[in-house]
Amino acid sequence: MKKTIVLLLLCLLGYITSVKAGTWTVQPWTGDASVGIVNGETQWAYHFGSSTSASVNGVDIPGLAGPPPLNVLGQFELTGAQFALPFDTNNLTNLGGSGSAVLGGSFFYGGFPTRVTVKAASMVPGRRYVVSLLSVGWDDAPGERLIKFVSGGDELPADQAMYGENNGLRASYEFVAGSGDQVIDVVMNNATNRTFHLYAVALSQVMRTVTTMADSGPGSLRQTVSDAPAGALIRFDPTLVGQILRITGAETILDK
Repeated sequence: MKKTIVLLLLCLLGYITSVKAGTWTVQPWTGDASVGIVNGETQWAYHFGSSTSASVNGVDIPGLAGPPPLNVLGQFELTGAQFALPFDTNNLTNLGGSGSAVLGGSFFYGGFPTRVTVKAASMVPGRRYVVSLLSVGWDDAPGERLIKFVSGGDELPADQAMYGENNGLRASYEFVAGSGDQVIDVVMNNATNRTFHLYAVALSQVMRTVTTMADSGPGSLRQTVSDAPAGALIRFDPTLVGQILRITGAETILDK
């Protein structure tokens, strides 16, 4: 039986919950468009080795000069790394501006493993998040700085210079938050014990956006819920505020 559901957009906000899971990915960091920091999604972000603040995609990012270890109350703790390098020049700093060029200008290094502990206070259990670690290729030859990204039983081998010397790298771990902290390790995986260079870290919620009030099809609530991974937050595009959503087809399940 078909049902008609009339919902005021301002009153509708659903999120999808499920069991905990985690996935590592690595991709190039070439500038603000690929940094993984998004206004409205990023919970917090910091960059390391300098006190200069950055601004990326509408998100203000404080700089922490260090040296490590660091503890930002209620957000994260960083251990393992021991030193700060306040000035670096690479293809990101060459971009200029107050965004990725600032993030790419300094870093923490040394110690093993480099550990970022995301505090439970900055997450809601059952929601899906992404922790992003930013780095830049340092060595002119591949294989010099092999590392392994680890969280629990999930791990991914990588090379800090996998995209070339002076080119950026973003390692991301996507997971559903539990009731405790989430521990992220970067482990040395090379014979010469060369440590990882950590330029910045960010925590973001995984979100999917409804872009149309249509009952079905791309951008609709029905399709967005169907496509969203477990734990993702469903939100509505601001241009839809005040409009009425009518669901006249089959029921839409808001819990996966």
